[in-house]
Amino acid sequence: PPGIANGYVTFGCFNNLSKVTEAMLALWAEILRRVPDARFILKSKQLADPAVQQRYRDRFSARGIAPERVILDSRHLDHAELLGYYGELDIALDTHPYSGVTTTCESLWMGVPVVTLAGERFISRNSAALLANVGLDDLVAGTPQQYVETAVALAADGARLAQLRSAQRERFRASPLGNAPLFVQ
Repeated sequence: PPGIANGYVTFGCFNNLSKVTEAMLALWAEILRRVPDARFILKSKQLADPAVQQRYRDRFSARGIAPERVILDSRHLDHAELLGYYGELDIALDTHPYSGVTTTCESLWMGVPVVTLAGERFISRNSAALLANVGLDDLVAGTPQQYVETAVALAADGARLAQLRSAQRERFRASPLGNAPLFVQ
C-alpha cells in the first residue's frame, strides 16, 4: 500500500460526483479528523469546472479539513491510467445512498479495499453485494458511525492493508465475480 512509503494513509473516491451527498462529505470529514495525517483524493471529471472545485474545497474546509489534505482531480485518464491511479489509494470510500459498482470492482481488482455503507434499497447495496462475494463483509457498514469506525480501523491496520493489496486480485478471481463463465450463465 502507498501508505507505507508515504507515511500516511490515502483515502479516495473515484465515483461520479453526482453520487456525493452532504452526508457523505460529513462522514469523509469525520474519517479525516480521526486519521489526522491522512489524505483524500476525490477524482471526478466534474471537478474540471473551477466553481465546482471551489465548492468542494469550501465544503471540506467548512468541516475543518485543511485544503492540502484533499486532492481534487478532474484529469481525464484512459482506462489503463485510471486503473494505475488506484495505486495511489490505500482505502476507497464508497458513496451512499448510490453505491459504486464499476469503481468498487476496479478498486478491488487493483488491491484497494472499499468501505461501504449498505442501505435498504438495491441502489445502495451494490458495493455490499460485491464485497460479500469477495469475502470482505467486514468492510460493509450498517450505520454511518460504523462506516467511519470501519474506515478508521482499517487505516490503522497496515498489515491488513498490505495483505489485501497483495492478495485481493486473486481473491477477486476466485470469487463468483471473477468466474466469467458462471457470471455469464
